[in-house]
Amino acid sequence: MKSKREGGLGFRDVHDFNLAMLAKQGWRLCNNPDSLCARILKAKYHPGVSCLEAKPRGGMSYTWRSILRGLELVKLGMVWRVGDGHNLKIWKDPWLPRDCSRRPITPRGSNIISDVSELINPVTDDWDQQLVRDIFWEEDQKIILALPLNENWPNLLAWHYDSKGIFSVKGAYKVCREDKLRKRAHGSAQSNSNGSEDPLWQKIWNLNCPSKVKHFVWRFAQNSHPLRSNLIRRGMRIDPKCPVCNRFDEDGGHLFFKCKTVRHIWSHLQLETERVKLASMDSAWSVVGFILHAQEEKKVTMVFILWAWWSERNNIREGGTRRLASGISHSIRLHVAEFYGISVELDCPLNDAAIGLFVMEDIP
Repeated sequence: MKSKREGGLGFRDVHDFNLAMLAKQGWRLCNNPDSLCARILKAKYHPGVSCLEAKPRGGMSYTWRSILRGLELVKLGMVWRVGDGHNLKIWKDPWLPRDCSRRPITPRGSNIISDVSELINPVTDDWDQQLVRDIFWEEDQKIILALPLNENWPNLLAWHYDSKGIFSVKGAYKVCREDKLRKRAHGSAQSNSNGSEDPLWQKIWNLNCPSKVKHFVWRFAQNSHPLRSNLIRRGMRIDPKCPVCNRFDEDGGHLFFKCKTVRHIWSHLQLETERVKLASMDSAWSVVGFILHAQEEKKVTMVFILWAWWSERNNIREGGTRRLASGISHSIRLHVAEFYGISVELDCPLNDAAIGLFVMEDIP
């Protein structure tokens, strides 16, 4: 359920998405305080204060308890657009457009000024620059003095993560996920590179090939394909021998780079040097990194080799007809040619089974 840029598949976390939907209801209460629903809830659960200041209390309904959870998410993404500055607390309310807390980083100390309106010069209807410089650190000064003012309008609630300040469930979900990741990173050091954002993940999804091949590469990088070594590690009692050659134990290094037939495929495609380098690497992550940093056409060719050979391995395991290395190589050339719009010369004879198999596979 991580995003694709973090190494996941981008599926929605149902719990976090539900919080984002609840945040939408909380946002409506904040922006429509005069609606019938908002007035009823205010009279029963938070009289005298706004819904953003409401606290849990005994005997509250499940609906209101859920909305309070949504309001907590609203607080993570909201920002006040300064109008007249009245009733906008300098040290408590989020009113500075920055990505962290949106509050001043300057410590309050013994300062008695509390409202933003007190920082505005009543004569010029603009910021009191000298007062701002006396109170705040330089980082806060630059942000405050750059904010536009409109004394004729009240303070407006806006969504910080949208250029127009408009709330969206998608934006709330993103804020919720980023908050969880930030807390997780703060609570424990992450030693696994696959668990954090890495530009290599985005390179996988930007490959010039069918989506099924991109998904294959993603699984390859995660080392999640059901290779026999992986199945044994997960507790299955099976024969560890490679289903293609029946000579050596099947792991990623052997199957994709060292098995006899696959070595011929790499050689047919003039990628023997790359095969040797890849065979010497100690992790699937390193292999994917090497491939994705190669020249474009060579990169796609190596990706198709891995995918075509995995399909061939599964076909052999299920008792299918074995194809010659030359036939598989030509099938790979056709795939690459299809995505680059070039013609491919048939440089090797193919039997009927090989031709029929790669023609079927050519359909993306």
